[in-house]
Amino acid sequence: MGFEDILEKVGTVGRFHAIHIVLLAIPLAMLSTHNLLQNFVAAVPDHRCRVRLGGADSRYINVTEEPLREEFLRVFLPMDQEGRPDKCRMYSSPQWHLLGTNETQGIGSQPDTQECTDGWVYDHSQFAMTIVTEWDLVCNRKSLRHMAQSLYMAGILVGSVILGRLSDRYGRRTVLLSSHLLQAVSGTCGAFSSSFPLYCFWRVLSGMAVSGIILNTVCLGIEWIPMTFRIRAATFCNYFYTLGQLILPGIAYGIQDGRLVFLVLSVPFYVFFLYSWWFPESARWLMMNNKADVALKQLKRVARINGKKEEAEEITAAFLKSNMEAELKSSKGTYNALDLFKTPTVRRITFCTMSIWQTGVGLANTMARVGAIVAPMVKLSGDYLPFVPMSIYGGMAILSGVSAFGLPETLNTQLPDTVEDVENRWRLGKAPKADVIPEPGAQIPLVEQRP
Repeated sequence: MGFEDILEKVGTVGRFHAIHIVLLAIPLAMLSTHNLLQNFVAAVPDHRCRVRLGGADSRYINVTEEPLREEFLRVFLPMDQEGRPDKCRMYSSPQWHLLGTNETQGIGSQPDTQECTDGWVYDHSQFAMTIVTEWDLVCNRKSLRHMAQSLYMAGILVGSVILGRLSDRYGRRTVLLSSHLLQAVSGTCGAFSSSFPLYCFWRVLSGMAVSGIILNTVCLGIEWIPMTFRIRAATFCNYFYTLGQLILPGIAYGIQDGRLVFLVLSVPFYVFFLYSWWFPESARWLMMNNKADVALKQLKRVARINGKKEEAEEITAAFLKSNMEAELKSSKGTYNALDLFKTPTVRRITFCTMSIWQTGVGLANTMARVGAIVAPMVKLSGDYLPFVPMSIYGGMAILSGVSAFGLPETLNTQLPDTVEDVENRWRLGKAPKADVIPEPGAQIPLVEQRP
């Protein structure tokens, strides 16, 4: 008997599991909005150079005030092929001969131009405020907008490394609670940032929080959900993640203020932090960290919620230790990302469950974030070579698809619990496999079959 069989005793799928998965899934909807928030908070509206007239009573010309202002713009700003003011350049000296005409400078008589010297005028018809309009992240400063998203993704990368390790040491529930609070605080502070560097700082912390929530939602969910229900639970959680992506455009369109959008999408995490205290710590993690008494208490609590109180009475601390002897033995060592490459089979699939589960998830999450950090820079390269971004994105997708042929099949297969199980099973060319997907609570018929 292993931990999966112990979970069967406290209720295969019951009231606890339904509440547990729903409460874990709800924050994922808000989490996905933060990943895509840059598309709206950093939207680039139509813009042009701000024009200032000389003289003692210097004043600004605003194109939105009077149609007559269009005539003045031709004097100070070059026009593009559509007859609209250039977004990033202005004449070095006024071209008064163009005043009151619809003409533009001829090809052979182009006067000198320079970068905008007095800032920009923005079209606020779609967004009242974005970080672009607040800190002038356009023209020669447009790369800073991409840098903000890269720093956010770097925060996710750092979070996957740091919070993954802390989760193994202090528990999934503890780090999940901390991540919810960090996301709430960093999001709130980011909405009220007074400078672009400060905004980037809060976005890095927000990225770290996102990583902590994803890692520990996955692990806390899987370590309490029986194997026969995990696929359905994971699919259910993905629905919530997708739901967040669907509602984000509606929220941004309805609010149309970057700061307020940021705040609205961050405040719910205070609620998530409060109700996350209900979550029980992973009983498997407790057992692996020599806390059998606490694990027993959590298992009995789950059994009581599921209406399996009598069945749980058979479980004692000694019973847990005796039936998880192999897993406890494998947990005495410490693991890091390098352990995913030390043994042949684990090196081939770069995946192992249970005893180094969090390390495996953390590494996969880390590699995903490396790509996310580079992605804005790849997109920026399209300004110089338009074909480069799509070539890289498409090529990497093809390469990933081809590499998937080297992975072993896991459909209806009982997953191994330790590194040793992985190596022994695939070294012998055998893996327990169910003939059909069993219903929750049903016994799993195992047959030996080559993957």
